[in-house]
Amino acid sequence: MIWQHDEHGWRREARQGTTDSLVILLHGVGSNGADLLPLADFWSHSLPGTAFVALDGCEAFAGGGEGRQWFDLTGITPDNRPARVTAAYPALLTLLDAEVERHGVAPGRVALAGFSQGTIMALHHLVNDTAGMAALIGYSGRLASSPRAATTTAVTLVHGEQDPVIPFQETLSAAQALAGAGFAVASHIVPGVMHTISVEGAELGLAALQRALRDQP
Repeated sequence: MIWQHDEHGWRREARQGTTDSLVILLHGVGSNGADLLPLADFWSHSLPGTAFVALDGCEAFAGGGEGRQWFDLTGITPDNRPARVTAAYPALLTLLDAEVERHGVAPGRVALAGFSQGTIMALHHLVNDTAGMAALIGYSGRLASSPRAATTTAVTLVHGEQDPVIPFQETLSAAQALAGAGFAVASHIVPGVMHTISVEGAELGLAALQRALRDQP
């Protein structure tokens, strides 16, 4: 299927024609939804009933150019990061709700995947989403939000051991906090990988999606 683009991002319909599930992808800061299209293409071959959406960040990148961001990194600190994530969330939630409604799938047939800042936002949605999703796949991110009551969402976190942007220890801390709150979490630290999604990481994500989405609605 061919990707279609509008002001909110990129979409491709399910390969088999009938959509039984939906994966929404959130990119990193300074990029846009197109950056994650190859990952979605790779996953789609094994998920023929799944539609994919790669959203563009809700704000123009503060660093200039044509990139997008979910929240501004200017002057970011561990103390002010949670407030920025919280402030950015309503705009993202509006987009997420619109995509779920557009594709006509139940919340339990939706998966969210993020990279870097996209993972931060995805994890914020996770801990505020009372309905729960099928799965969350988070690459090279961190948890900037306090976990609340857990849902049945299956969480898979993947991080490169050599990441110079967000240390892999952030994924370990996130996994510990989420597991402590009652979420089912699997974390993977990939040796030799920097701030990117490796082939092994993509395969780990696919395996998690296959487990979560294999049952028909």
